Amino acid sequence: MARKKNLERAIILGLILSTGVYGSAWAEEPITGPIVDDKYNNEVFHEDVIINGGNESAIEIGSDTVSITTQEPIEMEKENGTIKLNSDKYGIRLEGSGLVTLNAVGDNVITVTVDNTSADIGDGINVTKGAAGTITLNGGNNTITVTGEHSDGIYTAEGNNTKIEMNANSGDNTINADNNGIDHRGDNTITLKAENGSNIIKTTAGDGVRVDGIGNVTLTAKENTINAGDNGIQVAGGGTVNVTANVGSNIIKAGNNGKGTGNITANIKNDITAGSTGINVFGDSNAYIDGKETTITVVKNIPDSSPTTDMAAGINLGEKVGNINTYGNLILGTNEGIKNNKFVIDVTNNNNSKISSAIGINMSHDSTLRTKNEIGYVSITATNVNGGTARGISVAGRVHLM
Repeated sequence: MARKKNLERAIILGLILSTGVYGSAWAEEPITGPIVDDKYNNEVFHEDVIINGGNESAIEIGSDTVSITTQEPIEMEKENGTIKLNSDKYGIRLEGSGLVTLNAVGDNVITVTVDNTSADIGDGINVTKGAAGTITLNGGNNTITVTGEHSDGIYTAEGNNTKIEMNANSGDNTINADNNGIDHRGDNTITLKAENGSNIIKTTAGDGVRVDGIGNVTLTAKENTINAGDNGIQVAGGGTVNVTANVGSNIIKAGNNGKGTGNITANIKNDITAGSTGINVFGDSNAYIDGKETTITVVKNIPDSSPTTDMAAGINLGEKVGNINTYGNLILGTNEGIKNNKFVIDVTNNNNSKISSAIGINMSHDSTLRTKNEIGYVSITATNVNGGTARGISVAGRVHLM
């Protein structure tokens, strides 16, 4: 018995000594959210940080500042300085001019799960009307995962002027959402940057990136992947979506439209796959696509007999809304250093409607398709399985080949 007591004393003494040199010998207890003030402003941790919001947001502020940093040396074994936000409401909610900054030497991980599908909550980052602050995530990887019928990875309400940045220093920015990946209705910018990795957005039912306002969304990485249940990229307001792959490819897969409007530039390849329209541009909008190789594949399998929705198109410039025609412009080749050496459109319409159509490029009479630089190889294939209209190009607008 005496030997056992001596051993216990030795272990306790060793722990006490270790705390004097390296800090706490036990892991930090999770922080109980929500964080609603500046209590955690300029806080530095040498371990993982966990903020549990429960039925409330993990972080929810108005004009306060929250700044949490993890940095080396990391004192606990099996930890890497990750910052984790868990909530059943919102990961981060900003209601004013406040600032939220998460600097993780490891990763930033936001997880939101909503069981009540009738409630319009559950966003990873939520910004309210009138807010004008800044939200910044700096980490090796930044990951937002939200589960719920109305859950968006990032949502900004109309009339806000908040700037949001996700900077993945060594890995990826990833957004997994049941609804929209990014739903931006504000006036400022949302930027996802992963110079050493990828930007990855996956949605179950909503759009990959949705802009309904004058704000901009920019994705810059080695490679960008958008896999959406509805539109890959949809822009309904005066804003712009810019997608740039500095090393690899842009891969956009959508259940409906592959792309609304914006700029897509890839050093290697743009690969757009959709179930209705590969590129849909309308209004006073311009779309730009530039890459060594661009492929648009559309396969429509929905048995829809409606004459307004039965068209499968690789590129659709302009659409009729009621009695008003709106027209868009598409420019192929915008970067002097990149040339579209290969441009392929493959459209198949499997609809049962005899008035259905499969069109490679569909243009309204005031739309413009313009090419810049060199397009060495062009292939347009349109197939209507059930005997409707099939056209490679349907032109009522202007085509400029330069």
